[in-house]
Amino acid sequence: MKPRQYEAYIKWRDNMVDLSEDLDEDEAAHTLIWDATDAEARDDFNLLLAFMTLDQVSQNEMKQLEKQYDSEFI
Repeated sequence: MKPRQYEAYIKWRDNMVDLSEDLDEDEAAHTLIWDATDAEARDDFNLLLAFMTLDQVSQNEMKQLEKQYDSEFI
């Protein structure tokens, strides 16, 4: 995992949390929009990385980002 990818993940995840709060759905639905195992969430994050000219991440790499974020912010 590269530091710039993690910085991008923090921003992306914060935006996803804001979006989930705006959707006002149940707790399970909130988690799905940023879950590393969700292909659409991973595609969305990889699009952000591409826009920032950073390398894309695999499911395992995104899961590592997710775990680090959770340990630091939750």
